[in-house]
Amino acid sequence: MSGGPVRAAFVGDSLTLGIGDPGRLGWVGRLSRHYPREELLAYNLGVPGETVRDIARRWRCETRSRLPAGGLLVFSFGTNDALQRASADRASVLTQAEAILGQASRDHVVLFVTPPPSGDAALNTFLAGLGKELAGHAEAAGGLVFDAFGVLSKDPVWREQMRSGDGLHPGEAGYERLAERVAASGVWREACDRARARFNSAGSVGVRTGTGSS
Repeated sequence: MSGGPVRAAFVGDSLTLGIGDPGRLGWVGRLSRHYPREELLAYNLGVPGETVRDIARRWRCETRSRLPAGGLLVFSFGTNDALQRASADRASVLTQAEAILGQASRDHVVLFVTPPPSGDAALNTFLAGLGKELAGHAEAAGGLVFDAFGVLSKDPVWREQMRSGDGLHPGEAGYERLAERVAASGVWREACDRARARFNSAGSVGVRTGTGSS
């Protein structure tokens, strides 16, 4: 990347946080290592076990003090909603996701990363469908989408990580593979370019004031 720093917040669940990575970096930390700090400042706001309902409650306050207007907001959720598919209201999940992505897109550049594949075939069937619907809402709101499910579903490294682990969280090699695929993607570069352009256009030099956590 070039042309100034990108400030990005990554909001999601345990896969965003990087549970299972002995290096405690996850894909977000590993993605950040592709760039000098003066080019990318990343905030990992992943919380284990969270569903779209949980994320709806916290994303504003946690990003308000960290991101300037036009900053990059990366969302990745849906796995825990899929795990609760027997009791979850799919329509409610999609409605809440639509609200999150629509509201976030008003002030920020939004990139949605679909839930990656698991080690369970039945769960993957649900994840594939849910991911497509969530991606559709992101695109309708003007956001960008990285299809982690599609990219990793036949990836040998990821598949081996699912077999050798708990079936949901990869280890170091799996998170590194996801980070590499995101970093090499056109949508990631476009998201960073959009964020940089909006930041420069606004003439911002700091973060927006607010009541978010530090």
